Amino acid sequence: MTNKVSFLINKVIILSIFFIFSFYLFSCQTQNTSINKQEKKIQKEKKKRQKDDTILYQKAVKQQMNNQTGETKKAMKDAEKQAKINRENKKEFFIKRWIKNWQYKQQHKPPKTKG
Repeated sequence: MTNKVSFLINKVIILSIFFIFSFYLFSCQTQNTSINKQEKKIQKEKKKRQKDDTILYQKAVKQQMNNQTGETKKAMKDAEKQAKINRENKKEFFIKRWIKNWQYKQQHKPPKTKG
């Protein structure tokens, strides 16, 4: 009889350990899902903020462009084109280079001496 009782006690202990671990695993899974939901909510908020920031930035740029005069806008476009050329390490159109070189030579021509 003691053998049967000890066998039953062992079964009860094993079953109780099994239920405790299964309950623990189930509670961990619910925590993970709640963490995932929180992470998704945080990501959604970040995207919304980012979208709002880009909209505000675009509005600020548009307002700044409206505040500029026509001459300033033209100068800004020219500067942007020149910056693009410099970034890409492209030379100017060859005729422009020839004209600049010719003008430079005309301005810095040594004076002619008689004799």
